[in-house]
Amino acid sequence: MSALNLSGNLTLSSTKSIDRPITIDLGGNKITTTQSGKTYMFNVKNGGVLTLKNGEIEANYRAGIAQNGGQIIIESGSYTSKNNAVFEAKTNGKVVVNDGTLVGPEGAVLAPAANGIIEINGGTLEGLDNFAIATNGNAGNKGNLITINNGRLIGNIKTAGYEAIGVYIANQDTFVMNGGTIIANGGTGLCMRGGNVTINGGSITATGTDKQGNPVADGKIGDDATIATGVSAIVYHKSKDYQNAGMSLNITGGTVTGVDKSIDVIGMAEGEEPTINITGGVLMPAYHAA
Repeated sequence: MSALNLSGNLTLSSTKSIDRPITIDLGGNKITTTQSGKTYMFNVKNGGVLTLKNGEIEANYRAGIAQNGGQIIIESGSYTSKNNAVFEAKTNGKVVVNDGTLVGPEGAVLAPAANGIIEINGGTLEGLDNFAIATNGNAGNKGNLITINNGRLIGNIKTAGYEAIGVYIANQDTFVMNGGTIIANGGTGLCMRGGNVTINGGSITATGTDKQGNPVADGKIGDDATIATGVSAIVYHKSKDYQNAGMSLNITGGTVTGVDKSIDVIGMAEGEEPTINITGGVLMPAYHAA
């Protein structure tokens, strides 16, 4: 494995492609970019593994994309985007966060295509005006795996008429939470529009106020025009506009806390029942099936 130790700040003018294992020790320094538009600072693919630690990276769009067998590992440091999510786990790519701070206007890590993997073992991931982690609801963008073992995920909202989202699962994806914390300041901790979700531990909390403590009214969640019914920790939204075959929510442990509801079920057809299995955990308020 190659290692690169920075001795000073660095400015990139183009995307750096990585197809082999390399560790960049920022040494307390900062990497910025002169790139504009929808560009990536690092493109990790074809078996490449990029490990980042000990410094700061500031992207205009995204700091890095892992795809086609590529992997990005965040060990420590601070990573920000000025305009979007910070990192992307695209088709057959993987993003692992072991520690550090990731903050973006849209969110921290996005899986926008098929078969991306996101693994969170620690650190703080924050979206300033949307989600902390999200997948994509368009047809074909399925099979993503998101695992939360530890860490702190925070969704905030600034745009009027919308709610914050901690984690957004919008397709036939798999989400497993074994520990850690998800907080939505003024919105929904976990919004499901598809996928198989299992909560084994940790906590999911939706608050009724934004980051500044101002009350947040009902609003749109993500890209859907449906108005949420109050501020709930988990929204189970069955919609014909998303790839939700086999959609299920399983709770075996952890704490789920909402303002109006712990779990809000919307969009079900008349006579249709959600697939929700609760065998453990603490839900506040208590969940009562319709």
